Amino acid sequence: MIERAQQFKLEKSTYYAFIYLQNTIGSAIPGHVLKILYPSHIGWLERRCMEHVMAGKQTGSFGELFTLFMMERITDKWSFIKETCFPQRDVLAQSYGPAKIDGLFTRFRRIWHVADMAYDVIKQGMQRKRN
Repeated sequence: MIERAQQFKLEKSTYYAFIYLQNTIGSAIPGHVLKILYPSHIGWLERRCMEHVMAGKQTGSFGELFTLFMMERITDKWSFIKETCFPQRDVLAQSYGPAKIDGLFTRFRRIWHVADMAYDVIKQGMQRKRN
């Protein structure tokens, strides 16, 4: 499992998944596995998202950023941002309905949605720092 996680650059994702399983259903994850997969850097966003997940709360808009910050390579991050802002037709159809996937309005709506999520995350982060 460790080798596969490393092969696909999923060490952080696997670590968080194991921590989640350990804390929610009591799965026995060997300590040496967690130690090997332990991220070299855990930012405030990752920490906050994991706190929400472990408390049984929704991550809301933080979910996408949580995914983004778990990625180590900048090329992976860029691909994720591009796909989030400009998703494929099937994703647009799921989000906005099949009749609207070719409309320019739908593309602008998607970009607006992503910008609104980013604004909410920044606003929540600023409020938390004040508290």
